[in-house]
Parts: sequence; structure tokens; C-alpha cells
Amino acid sequence: MLTSAFDSAGQRCSALRLLCVQMDVADRVIAMLKVAMRKWVMGYPDRLHTDIGPVIDAETRERLEAHIARMQTEGLAVTRLARDQSGGYGTFVQPALI
Repeated sequence: MLTSAFDSAGQRCSALRLLCVQMDVADRVIAMLKVAMRKWVMGYPDRLHTDIGPVIDAETRERLEAHIARMQTEGLAVTRLARDQSGGYGTFVQPALI
């Protein structure tokens, strides 16, 4: 699930964008996702420990960040937990669980 959603920074036509989960297991699945997200490392793809690389360009980064901000503004809970090893440079977008 995490690989499909966040590998290649989610920039594949087959990337997971929406996960539908039954209400009776939703809390458990969300908790497991959060634990797994805490272990993922966002950084440069030439480093072996990196799980999530940068998005393709600044325009894509801005569009994704705007979408995440809009979801927060609309009152949806947004969780961003990947460990950031990017050094603050480049076109990185920390994965979001909305």
C-alpha cells in the first residue's frame, strides 16, 4: 500500500491515490499506516536509505502542496510523518495521509 502510494513520489499512473476501507477496520488501518509512514525516509534517490524521492519539478511541488493545504482548510485531518532527509533543498513533498 505505501509503496504504491509513495514510491516514485506518487508520480506513476498506477500510484495509489484513494484507499477505501470499511468503517469497522478504518481506525486500525489508519494507525498501521501512520506507524509505517514514520519509518519511511524522504530524500535523494542516490542514497540507499531513501524511500521517497523528489517530485519532478517546482510546479508539481506547488500544486501538491496547494492541494494538501486546501484539504486542511476544508477541515480534513492531514498527517505527514515521513522522516525528511532532503536537507530542505529540491522539489520534495512530504507524503500526506488525508
